[in-house]
Amino acid sequence: MLESNLRISAGKGLFLLVCWWVLLTVAGSLIMGFIGSESTASLRWMIVVQDLAVFILPVVLTVIIASTTPWRYICIDTTPSVKMTALTTVSAIVSIPAMNRLVACGQVEAARHGQDLKACFATARTPRKPWCSRSWEEALCGISSLPYLLWEY
Repeated sequence: MLESNLRISAGKGLFLLVCWWVLLTVAGSLIMGFIGSESTASLRWMIVVQDLAVFILPVVLTVIIASTTPWRYICIDTTPSVKMTALTTVSAIVSIPAMNRLVACGQVEAARHGQDLKACFATARTPRKPWCSRSWEEALCGISSLPYLLWEY
């Protein structure tokens, strides 16, 4: 049923979707660079731009080009029922405080993890043998050239 409404083949449509996604991801990254991250409000705007550029616009643009009836193809040609509108509103009202709580818990865990990582670096830098502490420090700090990986161990 829906396949007959396509102007192009499914493979070309998928390729078009990937192309739109790559183009809009790069454009969204540039726009987010212009917005900056100085305040919480600018971070929220960056999230909106990212959601639009990565998730919404590639699908809408692909369907507009690929289908003869784009709004029916992505199932937005009818109005939602009152029940669905109410459920969506309630889930948004409940999920926002829940996400804020998860972020707060994540910040506490990140601070705790940072202290653990500092302790790990301090332990790795205490020399037991000269070669042992140097290897641990280099491994933890990210020295990973090809000769180092092949011949150091």
